Amino acid sequence: MTTPRRPRRVRIALALATIAIVGSCAYVLSPRYVALPIDAPMAYLPRGDWWYEERSIRTWTDEIAPYYIWRASATAYGPGYQDWRDVTAYIEAQLIPLGWQRAYPNCVNQLPEAEFLAEGENGYLGFTRLGSNADEPGPFICLAVWPQDGQDSFNVVIQSFNPSLLLFLSQSFSA
Repeated sequence: MTTPRRPRRVRIALALATIAIVGSCAYVLSPRYVALPIDAPMAYLPRGDWWYEERSIRTWTDEIAPYYIWRASATAYGPGYQDWRDVTAYIEAQLIPLGWQRAYPNCVNQLPEAEFLAEGENGYLGFTRLGSNADEPGPFICLAVWPQDGQDSFNVVIQSFNPSLLLFLSQSFSA
């Protein structure tokens, strides 16, 4: 006794459904870093690019899905940068055309430099996508700039946070 063969259309439909499911899972779970295409403060000099850049994945204890974090750091030297405002203005002038606005996302819990810097002048700033709400999950940026002790230079750290699509999906089902 032979088992009946499935029609060819059913096998093709099952194969396409499997490919769609696997592709969707790969799309939802794949990392999406917001690596900012901006110049470091000393980019006009040879070897003046970001001197440190990393990508990491972080999940907080109360979240089920990760954030994808891009972080870069550099040093800004005088005489091109006289104070904190000069450095932050240089970075902000590059972020605005990319669709970012100054806002107040929760940098204090995400940015390690917030341990010793205050929000605002000689400290850190936050940015969100133009028109977005800083209290809702979405990509955001934290920028920390502070003077180096006894030198005519500034430490610069910029960090972007992008929640995974899984976080958006989990919050849309729980609402």
